Amino acid sequence: MSDRHFIVNKMLQIFIVSFSFTLIEATIDLNSGELQYLADHLTLEECRRLIAAAHFKNYDEPIALDQAERKVSKDLSCLDHLYHWNSQEGEGKGQTHDILEHRLRQLGRDDLADWLGKAVFHQLGVDLKNGIEENLNNFATSTPIEDENESMITLEPLIPKIEDPRSYDVLDYFFYSLAVGLSLTVVGLCFKVLWSSVRAKIKKKLSSNRLG
Repeated sequence: MSDRHFIVNKMLQIFIVSFSFTLIEATIDLNSGELQYLADHLTLEECRRLIAAAHFKNYDEPIALDQAERKVSKDLSCLDHLYHWNSQEGEGKGQTHDILEHRLRQLGRDDLADWLGKAVFHQLGVDLKNGIEENLNNFATSTPIEDENESMITLEPLIPKIEDPRSYDVLDYFFYSLAVGLSLTVVGLCFKVLWSSVRAKIKKKLSSNRLG
């Protein structure tokens, strides 16, 4: 494999890994620090209502929220409730922070909703940056070092390449057809404008003759 192909393959690997990394992080984007912050800034009642609301799939504020809140255990701490919701299939697992952010706004905690959105996207940016830098470092360390003799450039005499002016490729035919089409369009428009002007003058002259 040539050095050029090696570099291209490595760059493709970096792009694919980085792109996959963002997809993974955007699927489950809440960490323990963010959940801890929410737990520290919510009352137990607010936390229970948040957990109850997060179980509903509809976008609007649930009508049966009060009934659902009563089913949320009072024996667990807010952090335990958040951890449980975040890790369970059919609840928070596989979802994004948007659910909690949206429900927080419905509960009147816009301050926490704004903080959560900013914190998550900041962390995603940091994780993406670290992932790219790690792959670039791996690329730099795995790039083969060329031997001095292999890296020497052999100069060859420059032979000017003169193309046959009679040879055309597909692109030439395309631009030629485009130019012809545009020219015909312009001619047609000019003819239409001229004909409209002549008709207007003829009508005006006929009207004058009738009045005379």
